[in-house]
Amino acid sequence: MSTHWLDIQSFQQSQELLSAINTLSIHRKLTDRGYPDTSRKKAAEQARETLVAFFQKLDKIVQDIEYGHRKPVLGVDARLRHLAENYVHAKRDRGQSRSPFLEHPLSQIRQLFYSERPGDSREVLKVLAAFRDLLEEQVNSDATRLLGEI
Repeated sequence: MSTHWLDIQSFQQSQELLSAINTLSIHRKLTDRGYPDTSRKKAAEQARETLVAFFQKLDKIVQDIEYGHRKPVLGVDARLRHLAENYVHAKRDRGQSRSPFLEHPLSQIRQLFYSERPGDSREVLKVLAAFRDLLEEQVNSDATRLLGEI
């Protein structure tokens, strides 16, 4: 597969993840404020499952990186591995950040998505915001590689 095609796939996957982040964020914010948001409930559940599945895949790669395995993992594209490396780097260099996305293991974050407690909902929103930031860095990189400097 060509590098250009892999960039396209990475860009598309990132857009799907950003859409899931937005859907789940809007739903959580509305329900936290007492609005039932029944029209978006099914979409929010699907978005949550999309993100949980992605975090599960990302978690395996992150663990591999954290335990010092530097060789490529079979079946993992370079862009996903690069995202995992950026996540590990952000965790190590988080400085003053208090994001649960960087403080807790991804397995714990996945469980947080299923919690109905109000305090956990705020944590989920923080995770989604931090993940959006990390993902947007990759989207910008992919867009530049696809479209060039415009």
